[in-house]
Amino acid sequence: MVRRHGGVSTLLQEEVPHLINIQCFAHGLELAVMDAINGDERMKKVTELSDKSLYKQHHYLPKAWRELKALSGVLQQKIWKLTNLGGTRWLPHVERALQTLMKDYAVVLAHMENTIETKPGNLSLKLQEDGVTLPKALQAFETALLMLTSMHSTAGESLEGFLQDSAEGQFHAMQLQSFSQESRDRFDR
Repeated sequence: MVRRHGGVSTLLQEEVPHLINIQCFAHGLELAVMDAINGDERMKKVTELSDKSLYKQHHYLPKAWRELKALSGVLQQKIWKLTNLGGTRWLPHVERALQTLMKDYAVVLAHMENTIETKPGNLSLKLQEDGVTLPKALQAFETALLMLTSMHSTAGESLEGFLQDSAEGQFHAMQLQSFSQESRDRFDR
């Protein structure tokens, strides 16, 4: 490891002063790309979704993997096992995981929608059941997360109506008007 304080090359240079430190160019590029990925909010969300939700659900819950495989058979599409993004920073691993997600997107999306529709139970009740196991609790959390995510991404009937009315400049058949800065100043007093 190449660090200014405590890295291998720094420690070696203390013992061998004429040692020249040469950083690996490919490793530096890897780190730069990973910093760019981690700096973008959208990419952060994609990697979190892929790693924390999809990979873990299908890796640690064999039932979820069986359901996904069965659904891929019904849809007549080949499914690839989702890979883990965490624990490594090498780009081929990240690229392979994201390519797998893109190839299997339709099947994974259909499986998630099916999971939401068929298991809309109350999270609190699921966790209070006698004999609840960790996989069942994890699946209840995943289902609740998927339900919340789907609710967040689609506007409800009331919100859609409000957004449409406000875009037209009215709400409940009343004309909406914007306030001038002078009106806002008077209101703030």
